[in-house]
Amino acid sequence: MNGTLSTQRESISKSVSGAKNLAISTWRILRSSPLSLLGFGLVMLYVVVAILVLVAGKFVLPYNPLQLNAGRPLSPPSFSHLFGTDNLGRDIFSRVLAATPLDLGIGLAVSTLAMVIGGTIGLVSGFQGGIVDSVLMRITDIFLSIPSLILAMAISVALGPSIMHSVEALSVVWWASYARLARGQTLGVKNQLYVVAARASGTKEHIILGRHVLRNIFDTLFIYMTMDIGTVILTFSTLSFLGVGIQPPTPEWGSMVINANYYISTQPWIPLIPGFAIFFSVFAFSLIGDVLRDILDPKTRKSML
Repeated sequence: MNGTLSTQRESISKSVSGAKNLAISTWRILRSSPLSLLGFGLVMLYVVVAILVLVAGKFVLPYNPLQLNAGRPLSPPSFSHLFGTDNLGRDIFSRVLAATPLDLGIGLAVSTLAMVIGGTIGLVSGFQGGIVDSVLMRITDIFLSIPSLILAMAISVALGPSIMHSVEALSVVWWASYARLARGQTLGVKNQLYVVAARASGTKEHIILGRHVLRNIFDTLFIYMTMDIGTVILTFSTLSFLGVGIQPPTPEWGSMVINANYYISTQPWIPLIPGFAIFFSVFAFSLIGDVLRDILDPKTRKSML
C-alpha cells in the first residue's frame, strides 16, 4: 500500500515538474523572439474575444450587432461607437467582435478537417507505396493543380451560400497540401529501424501507422495546420467578399468589407477595420507556427531551461 502511494506521489511530482519546465521553456522561447511573442499575444486575444462573445455575447458587445440605427449612419469613431457606424447605423465594433468566433471557428474547422483527411491520405500513400501511392498522389495532384479559391468558389456556387456549404467547399479543396506533407514525412519515417523492427515482429500495420509513424509526423502536421488557420480565414473572407460565403446581415469580416467598399474614399474606417481584423489574424497565426515548432522540439525546450 505504501509502495503504491509512493509511486503515485512520484508520478504526480514528475508531472508537476514537467509542466513547470514546459511553462518556463515556453516563456523563454516567447521572450527570445518579440515577433513570436506578438503573434502568441494576438492569437490569445482572438481566442479570448471569441470565447467571451460565445459565452456572454450580450454582456460583452456594446450593441446588438444586427441593430439598425444604433447610432447615426456613417458616424466616425467616437466614445459612443469606437469603430464608428456603417451605412445602416449598426455599431462596427460590435459587429467585428461578433464575427470573431465565426471566422475563427471556420478557420479552425476547415484546417482541422483538411489535416485529418489529407493527413490520412498522405500517411496511407507514403506507407503503402506502389499502386496505392500512385493513385492517391495523382488525385492529390489534380486538386493541387486547380487554384483553391477558384474551386472553392465553384463548389460554393453549386451548393448555395451558407456557413456549412462554405466549410464543405473549403474542406474539399484544402486537404491536398496536407496529403503531400504527410506523405513526405511518412517516407522519411517508414524506413527507420524501429518501424522495420515492428514490421518484422509481425505488428499489425494499423498499429505501426498509429504508434510509430503518425506519432512522429503529427507535430509537423499540427504546426502546419496552426499556421494555415489564418490562410483559411482569409480565403473564407474572400468567398464572403465575392458574395458566395456568409450572407447579410450575419456579421462576418469579409462580407463587412464588401458591403462597405463604396465608402472607402469617404468613410474609410468602415471597410478598413474588418480588413485589419483579417490581416492581423493571418499575421498572428503565421507567427504562432514558429513558436509551436520551438515548443514541440525537445532540444529547443531543453536549451531554454
